[in-house]
Amino acid sequence: MPFANNQGVNIHYDATGAGPAVVLVHGLTASRRTWVDNGYPEALERAGYRAIVMELRGHGQSDKPHDPAAYTRELVVGDVLAVLDAAGAERATYWGYSLGGAVGYACALLAAGRFDAFIIGGMHPYQRRPAAGATGSAGPNRLEALRRGMQHYYDTVVKPELKAPLPADRLARLLANDGEALAAFMQGSFAWMAQDEALAHLTANTLLYAGDADPQHDGVQRAAAAITGSRFVSLPGLDHTAASVRADMVLPHVLPFLASVHAATAAIPSPFMGEG
Repeated sequence: MPFANNQGVNIHYDATGAGPAVVLVHGLTASRRTWVDNGYPEALERAGYRAIVMELRGHGQSDKPHDPAAYTRELVVGDVLAVLDAAGAERATYWGYSLGGAVGYACALLAAGRFDAFIIGGMHPYQRRPAAGATGSAGPNRLEALRRGMQHYYDTVVKPELKAPLPADRLARLLANDGEALAAFMQGSFAWMAQDEALAHLTANTLLYAGDADPQHDGVQRAAAAITGSRFVSLPGLDHTAASVRADMVLPHVLPFLASVHAATAAIPSPFMGEG
């Protein structure tokens, strides 16, 4: 599987299928496996899209700097653009969940011209408690828990929120994370995670979604209301994690949205039509 390079940091990605590009960006502590294991890239391929699944710096097989200064908005957005360049995609639809959603708002703010559309799940762009992590919920200090290692993070942050035990493979992947790198990402992103100014830059087609049991839900709905022409989907009965893994509830909204985006794009006359 290939890597892109952004100023010396290697970013791991995988590209499968053919057609209009969709770049998928995961949440904190996750990796490309979150998308793959739940069938998202496969569904996109079947629908005629090229799925580019990347791993954020600090995650998966990408490089894992321990310095919070390595996680500025500019650098993280640069990683996404480096992946698009390496994959030969001049433009793409951006699809991010949770932390990947925050990176999506950042891409809209800094590089909106590279994207045909935005799909953002489980994340709003408004201020929240920095140490609360992706969900914004009260509870243990996630930053300090990560600094104490992934087993401590699992025991004190993840396990108390579980409704059922994690499957063995998912637990193994969680514990294999580099806690210091993830803590550096959290600390480095404190300065830019509140970015409601990005809403004015979301002029492309935009779909936002969240589970109605997710603490982020109302903020995501508020963001959608502030984006002209955007669509908001509330997923009944799903919390933050469930709205990530329940592709059977997410894809029936995403695939028609993508079809409408690309139908509209195809309907725009080429400036070269009629020449010859």
